Amino acid sequence: MAAFKGEEISLALQIEKMSTPLLHVKRVVIDSRKTISGDLYVALKGERFDGHDFLDQVVSAGASGVVISDQSQWENPNVSVYRVADPLIALGQLASYHRRKFSIPII
Repeated sequence: MAAFKGEEISLALQIEKMSTPLLHVKRVVIDSRKTISGDLYVALKGERFDGHDFLDQVVSAGASGVVISDQSQWENPNVSVYRVADPLIALGQLASYHRRKFSIPII
């Protein structure tokens, strides 16, 4: 499980601290249907769906924060919003940051 403290998210994404940073997220998700309380939702854009279309749904499901494109105009005072150039790259940055926490061999 990829749990992050709020300041770790800012470090991983190489962005400045939020004015209201998250204290902790339990996991990172990309499927709005599987979002639960305490999650960080990354809004990916694909051929069929744009994760930005489901932001209100993930907030209703209890997401603590969202990673969205800096082109998105979406706002919500109930969650921490991390604006990035490309949410897919941000997902990779989060994964890389999480992997560096462990000193285990990679095969």
